[in-house]
Amino acid sequence: MFTNHALLLSALIITSFLHVIFAQNTIVSVLDSSLSQGAAWLQEAVSQAQRKSGLTLSQNVVSVSLDDEEAGENQFCSALYSGASVVVDLTAGGWIYGHENAAAHGVPYVRVQISNYQWMDAIDELLQSRNATDAALIFGSESRKLLEYFLLVPLYIVKLD
Repeated sequence: MFTNHALLLSALIITSFLHVIFAQNTIVSVLDSSLSQGAAWLQEAVSQAQRKSGLTLSQNVVSVSLDDEEAGENQFCSALYSGASVVVDLTAGGWIYGHENAAAHGVPYVRVQISNYQWMDAIDELLQSRNATDAALIFGSESRKLLEYFLLVPLYIVKLD
């Protein structure tokens, strides 16, 4: 799902932006709670970006969940008010609350897409070319299925049950 090169590139672009614009370099990263390994990936990307750029960066990782939206909102507000240079949204479908609040406080908001659209584009084209009405997609976990569900429903002919 994430690749080290993509994360490193994103982190380097963000740090370049931060270096030019801001004295304070705090990244607020927003992740779906189902991506438990995401915080470790982000920390590694920030560490690599620090080594390559020479900047000192700090990161607040906010975990959001549909089951407890208020906790995510409180955690986000706390991170935003303690000082943020940029908000990096890695949620499945974007987080409107985070986007609106970052904009209201003049904090840049960067949306990073984490889905496998190329794979889903291929499946979608195959199903359409064969006039298919049924197909089975097998996911490694319930959280992965839910992640793809939120990304697939609005964009593709493929629907999940």
